[in-house]
Amino acid sequence: MRKVRKESIRCDFSTKQYKNLIFRDSLVSSCIVPKAKINGIILEPKHDQQMRLKLLACEIFYREISSLTANLPHRVDVEFLPQQLHVIGRVRMKDRLTEYLAAIDENCYDAILLAYGLCSGGIAGLTAGKIPLVVPRAHDCITLFLGCRKKYQDYFFANGGTYFMTIGWFEQDNALNYGIEMMPFYNKLAFIETGIEPDNTFERRAQKLAEERHWEFEKLTGDLTLLRRLLNGDWNEDFLIVPPGQQIQTAYNDEVIESIAPHNKNSNVFPLKTDDP
Repeated sequence: MRKVRKESIRCDFSTKQYKNLIFRDSLVSSCIVPKAKINGIILEPKHDQQMRLKLLACEIFYREISSLTANLPHRVDVEFLPQQLHVIGRVRMKDRLTEYLAAIDENCYDAILLAYGLCSGGIAGLTAGKIPLVVPRAHDCITLFLGCRKKYQDYFFANGGTYFMTIGWFEQDNALNYGIEMMPFYNKLAFIETGIEPDNTFERRAQKLAEERHWEFEKLTGDLTLLRRLLNGDWNEDFLIVPPGQQIQTAYNDEVIESIAPHNKNSNVFPLKTDDP
């Protein structure tokens, strides 16, 4: 396995003060959202304070997240994790992510952010420790590159057999190699342009890849809104805020994921089977 790249980025802006929010019975620092009920959780301003956040992100987002961190209202420590976690099976992926979460000193942060989608169930079963986990409601990373669950869902069902790519697919060898292994199932390649590309080099490479396989090619306009809001602390209904001690589970509905107390028999959320090797 390749060595994990780590990058710690601090963003301190003393000119902007934000709000602490009450998260059920726990005090959680947050920010831009006024008193509101989000995902069934009452958030109420308490007092001014800048948040300190920890982000665990798949390295497929390396360029996009790096481009967003310079103008954040909060201090965010960023750690990029290997894309290879996606190819080791959902149970092993969850176990590895649990190890990364356990290594975080939660006393230093107000919340932990995950730049991950459900990713074939790889985040199902993760449990918040002493501070909340904040996770986008997304089936996979394509939602985060397109910026909207509905946009991705509509495109997905209207364009079956589409393989999606961004710059990250070319820069993370494992992502490209894994995709090539799966390519017999596809007949179209969609390159998502997120606005951080230095030129059209990667688009041309994607188009050439499609031509070699006699696929249709399309360039899509990406949108980094979800990633930006995750980092800014602007957590609305597009994000799941997992209270301390609760667990992420798959929700087989438009919400994608839900949080429940471990072993909550009264939950209407269905846990994933854990029979992977």
